[in-house]
Amino acid sequence: MAAVKPKTAAMALSPPAWARFLARHAGRVGNGLVPPHCVLCKRPATQSARQSPASIPSQPPAPRPPPTLCLCAPCEFTLRPNAHSCAVCARPLPLAETAAAHDGGVGDAPQTDGGRVCGQCQKTSPRYDRVVAPYTYSEPARALVIDLKFHEKLLNARVLAILFAKRLNARPPHDSWPDTLIPVPLHPSRIRRRGYNQSLELARELGRLTAIPVRPRHCERRINTAPQADLPLAQKRANVRGAFACRADLKGRHIAIVDDVMTSGHTVGEMARALKKSRAARVDVWVMTRAGKGTD
Repeated sequence: MAAVKPKTAAMALSPPAWARFLARHAGRVGNGLVPPHCVLCKRPATQSARQSPASIPSQPPAPRPPPTLCLCAPCEFTLRPNAHSCAVCARPLPLAETAAAHDGGVGDAPQTDGGRVCGQCQKTSPRYDRVVAPYTYSEPARALVIDLKFHEKLLNARVLAILFAKRLNARPPHDSWPDTLIPVPLHPSRIRRRGYNQSLELARELGRLTAIPVRPRHCERRINTAPQADLPLAQKRANVRGAFACRADLKGRHIAIVDDVMTSGHTVGEMARALKKSRAARVDVWVMTRAGKGTD
């Protein structure tokens, strides 16, 4: 009888696991022998873009040295910063509304250290405390998110995390750091279909850059809800009601929820409700991109 060759660790991996392994470690190749290429235009990343992560803020304990940003300077320049946005929910505000606010023409709308508060947040305070969303959900940031979420381009998680961390320098003065990062969980059945959770990949990369612990098991998705993108805005809140359960006592903790894109805000709002029910003192949302009304 012919001897059966033992399976190596590489052979035992399924093709999706292969893809995830290579994507997760591709940045290390870029830092070493092979020059990195831009994940958007595929051209070699310029030296200025490769060195740009040096501005990532630090907090004790010191984070690891920042990895190479696999994004060329021209493509990074085309990203649209979410510069004119609500100081609470980070919803992009029309420039005319922002200009009127500076001119005193929008009545007595409240201001915070971070800027102007939108009408929706004035009317109903969100369950979270503050959203940090450095870029609008527009091209080319949208392409980075879509390829990460649906096309297994896991290297994009590292790119988005580096871009996000660089923008943390624009946080309001005296704003405290979260002590825990919790990614938006997927239901187990959806993880089995997709093979990974893009929010967890983002949280892991942000944890490496900021040295903030990542705790994905603190919150679970107990209801397999319909994708929010498939629903009209009026049904989104009801779709996620009661979908999350917290599995830890978070008394006094400052939590940051991590996700890829936020539009209506109902998903992160319901998750923030569950975290505060477990006695979290403050819940922020760290989201890579922010859209207006739409399909979250």
